[in-house]
Amino acid sequence: MFFLRQFSWGTCINGQQARNCYDSNYCGIISGAPVQTQSCITMCIPNWQCDSWSTCTNNQQTRICSDSNNCGTTVLRPSLTQFCISPIQPVVPAVPTVAQQRQQCQDRYTQSKLSLEQTTQSKRTYYNNLISQIPSAEYLAEHGLTFSSIASQAAQDRSDALAGLAKVEADYNASLANLNSVLQDCLSVVE
Repeated sequence: MFFLRQFSWGTCINGQQARNCYDSNYCGIISGAPVQTQSCITMCIPNWQCDSWSTCTNNQQTRICSDSNNCGTTVLRPSLTQFCISPIQPVVPAVPTVAQQRQQCQDRYTQSKLSLEQTTQSKRTYYNNLISQIPSAEYLAEHGLTFSSIASQAAQDRSDALAGLAKVEADYNASLANLNSVLQDCLSVVE
């Protein structure tokens, strides 16, 4: 009878990984020995670098982000657009009535809020789609990848995506509060 010692799988290189196994009793029997090579998936982890945000135009800022590792994916890419509040100048015309000025404040608020909600919904959709593309722990377990670097990366990606989604909600609430404050400031100048 032979006793077999196995070592853990090595790094995934060009879709293959290997391990060493040897017969510690030196029986010379090679039948029934475990597999020493297997296919694997090489993980490319993006390294996103982003430019500064553009100036606020029509309640939106943009930027360009690129992956210095050239993974060819948009997974976990930071947002390319964000909501901002274009400066609302108090209405101080000589002719408009107070009611007209109040309506102008309200119209600007409504337009800004709609833009905020559209931008936020786009970000929610992005993160929810991202989360749906990350293999679940159950899927990885079914395919025997529970303790692999893929499982570890998938768990980290899922955690990052959930954190991104939580940040979207926090940013939305903060922007909405700021927008309400700007509306009140505009209305108070009109009175």
